[in-house]
Amino acid sequence: GGQLSCRTLNQRGRLGQQVSVGKPQTERDTMTYPPVADSPDDSQRRPKQTPDNQSDLRGGPPRRQRPMSLRFTDRDRELCSFVTRFGAATYEHIESLWTTSEWAVRQRIPRLAQAGFLTIHPRHGVSNVVTATSKGQQACGVFLTAPDVERRNLDHLLAVTQVGAALESINLTTLCDRQLALVNADAHHTFPVDWATGTSYGVCDPNAHNYLPPKWSAGHRGPRATIPDLVVTSTPSSPLGTAVAIEVQRTRPSSKALSATIDAYARTGTSVFASVIYIAEHSDVRTAITNAIRKRHATDVFVVSRVEDLFANE
Repeated sequence: GGQLSCRTLNQRGRLGQQVSVGKPQTERDTMTYPPVADSPDDSQRRPKQTPDNQSDLRGGPPRRQRPMSLRFTDRDRELCSFVTRFGAATYEHIESLWTTSEWAVRQRIPRLAQAGFLTIHPRHGVSNVVTATSKGQQACGVFLTAPDVERRNLDHLLAVTQVGAALESINLTTLCDRQLALVNADAHHTFPVDWATGTSYGVCDPNAHNYLPPKWSAGHRGPRATIPDLVVTSTPSSPLGTAVAIEVQRTRPSSKALSATIDAYARTGTSVFASVIYIAEHSDVRTAITNAIRKRHATDVFVVSRVEDLFANE
């Protein structure tokens, strides 16, 4: 396990493929699923069902249409695991995760939803959101509560999902904030937890409980855990001090909250994280983060504007 730093992320992005968060770079379909629609030859051989032809060809009563069978593949299991861990994903996130064609994704997801593994939430004017059902979680072996898509503002959650898809598309291992929150809860229990053997919420990292640096905030008597939006490692068993913490900052936080978080990362130093990277799309947010970094003299904390900047040439 070599050290995973900004330079390592840059190299990872240039090795096998160029990371794309939007449309895939190739039209090659890597999702090998059976076709959904009948072939032209089959449609020509099969008589159409019309009001005058609703019965069996032998003259019996109308046949009940059989539900379309679904072969649950390893790719389906990975898809359910990704959606369960991050809470929700759009079609575009799944396309970028496997650099597959839009056609393949839009054919497969409805079939998984019809089979009860996923739920599709239509959203007016924006991309539909996909969540995993209890059946989908059982199929992939990862169990986390799905977010309330109808009531919750999903902007930050989907932004974290977008970054996670870009990182996992180049075979990096990620832990998202939803998983780390459960690690933090288990760390305070009296019973022992072996994160290395795998938990019900998909954590297989022996150092998981170390990714929560304490921070001191006004109004709290003691320290609280800092839960990064993402923790990135080369492998689940990477040595401590080689991981990268990523914070996705969409809005400008209060100066006290930002200073407390950056101070927590600065106190931890490189003993846990090789570096900490803030992703902030808006310039005023980046300016606030940059000022807080300078004030706290946090030399291992950086800020970029987009996830693509993690893989840009230096």
